[in-house]
Amino acid sequence: MGKRYLRVIALACLGVVAIVSLQGSPRLAQVLSPMDTAHNPVYAVQAFYKAVERGDWLKARALTTRSYWTKLEAGGQIKTWQDWRKQDGSLQFTGFYLQQSSMEEQTAVIIGRPVWVSALGTIPRNTVTITLVQGLGGWYISSIETKQSSARQMVNPAD
Repeated sequence: MGKRYLRVIALACLGVVAIVSLQGSPRLAQVLSPMDTAHNPVYAVQAFYKAVERGDWLKARALTTRSYWTKLEAGGQIKTWQDWRKQDGSLQFTGFYLQQSSMEEQTAVIIGRPVWVSALGTIPRNTVTITLVQGLGGWYISSIETKQSSARQMVNPAD
């Protein structure tokens, strides 16, 4: 129960960091008022990674453009995520650390790092640039560019 409480606190802190970092952008700050994936590209990104964590491929697919989902399947990324989940059943997505964002008309670009926790002690540490397009019904991921670090971050599961 203590670890779950810490995760909730960590998510709350990440949310505050996201809101504070977006306050310099009046256009994106306006989008923050409705806290749902249809109106907020940052929440669409978080919902996508949460769907990947749960293995909810229908939800993940619904949060991407058709062409990008086809590219993910053809490139083997979906299979890689599925294998990753099988290898580490304790892997959990806890939030998205937002480093930078911009928005112009129907496009948003978000740079940051998905935050994962694992009981096995190793988690991927990747910075991503995510491009989203606004379409009928909300924001959809049209690309994710990953910049992987050379090493995995070691985590003490007792923390």
